[in-house]
Amino acid sequence: MIVITKIRASALQFALLVGTLVAILLGSFLMLSRIQTLFALQSDRLLETITVSDHAIHQINEFGFAKRLQNGSLSEGIELETSTSYWGSFQLSHTTASYRNKPFSKISLNAGGDVQEELAVYVENTHLPLVVAGGAQIWGNAALPEKGIKAGVISGNYFQGNSLVTGIRWTSKSTLPELDANWLTYLKELELFIPSAEDHLLDRSNDNKNSFYDPTQHLYSESELLLTENYLGNILIKSATEITVTPFARLTDVILVAPKITFQRGFTGSATAIAKKQVIVESGSTLRYPSAVIVSNFEPGEASVSSSEEIPLMLEEHAHIEGVVLFLSDHPDMGDASQRAAIHLSTAPNTVIEGMVYCQGNTDHRGLIRGSIYTKRFVAKEAGSRYINHLYDGKIRAIERHPDFSGMLFSNEKKQVVKWLY
Repeated sequence: MIVITKIRASALQFALLVGTLVAILLGSFLMLSRIQTLFALQSDRLLETITVSDHAIHQINEFGFAKRLQNGSLSEGIELETSTSYWGSFQLSHTTASYRNKPFSKISLNAGGDVQEELAVYVENTHLPLVVAGGAQIWGNAALPEKGIKAGVISGNYFQGNSLVTGIRWTSKSTLPELDANWLTYLKELELFIPSAEDHLLDRSNDNKNSFYDPTQHLYSESELLLTENYLGNILIKSATEITVTPFARLTDVILVAPKITFQRGFTGSATAIAKKQVIVESGSTLRYPSAVIVSNFEPGEASVSSSEEIPLMLEEHAHIEGVVLFLSDHPDMGDASQRAAIHLSTAPNTVIEGMVYCQGNTDHRGLIRGSIYTKRFVAKEAGSRYINHLYDGKIRAIERHPDFSGMLFSNEKKQVVKWLY
């Protein structure tokens, strides 16, 4: 006997509903799994994008360009753009790594290291010995003229130390180690540069800020500029005559360009000062790391100083500079005999420089350098006389240089990050 059982329509509807819900749930799980996979991949790519941008800067410092990253090792979909330029006495590296139109950028301020580690003194081989007198100290290695180094006396003050040099000695060359040629060209162009209407001109106020991710802002004047305001970041300040930085000004990472620049007594900040004729850092002024003080005189036929009494780069007593100090000239010995014995860079007693000094002329050093000095020769002015290639009372202690302080831009030297910019 065949028994026919009827299924109610409501039960069939319920079965269809359950089946639909099960299908939706399964589809949702599959979709969720797919989305999680995509998010994980995207997250990995974004993290890799950040890493690529960071590694690119370090490879630019190592090789001059992002060598490995631009030779096919980037993951699919990641694009890399790099550029380098200069900012004051430092190099700028700008990298942008992008994944699916989502960019990540980093900008670093870079500088080089020493030609020789723990180098205290490099004096050109001018066939005159280096004479140390009074309280002079050289703690570290020394590149000296072929005549070597000896103890001496100035105004009755004999050399007071136990050792002329505490480190290794070797014979120097007839010229100082070469600086980055492209950077020197940048300095020359910066001296000639005058902002135009096409440049971004700064609307001067009491508080001036500009990111390094934005175009440089310029403050320019044909007359003297007296700075009393706050200036931070990507700002170039230039005067055709003179810049005076008062102790009320607050400078951070900016560039100053003028024939003459003066940091008045009591100023504290960080900046790169580039002058054609003279820079004076008055007593009690402090330039924080990374700062630079530069006198660059490259014009042929023009004497590096206008008179034997005018010193192009003067650091007064109790001035404190963290960074680099440079006197640059293609012709430091032009003129008569008094010019050849002229002082181009002077550090007063109790002056402290933490970093590096580079002088293509004569240095009268009476303060303390925690780092290195490269100079054509030393000149000591005392009691109306000038003693050629004499270091009198000046102290150079390479072993006290701060390990995080980078040096200047030497030719073909590896760079390292000074700071990450904003």
